[in-house]
Amino acid sequence: MELPALCSDDRLSPARSCRTCLVRADGRIATALVTPAASGVRVESATDDLRQLRRELAELIASALLPRPSPKMPVTAAFPGRGP
Repeated sequence: MELPALCSDDRLSPARSCRTCLVRADGRIATALVTPAASGVRVESATDDLRQLRRELAELIASALLPRPSPKMPVTAAFPGRGP
């Protein structure tokens, strides 16, 4: 099963900080990178609601990382390719 995981890095301990690896395990939302596998657990990873949740989390992360335009900065400087 392939899952997105922005915080996955072999050099680090699993952090579960980005939460883009969310799955539903036996009906409960769980972070796949830090939830131990168990026999008989039904895991869903590709449902529409999980995709939407991951998309919203990625947008939240991106909004925290993107430059914020100041009143003196033109939109095109903060976001190349946008604006007039």
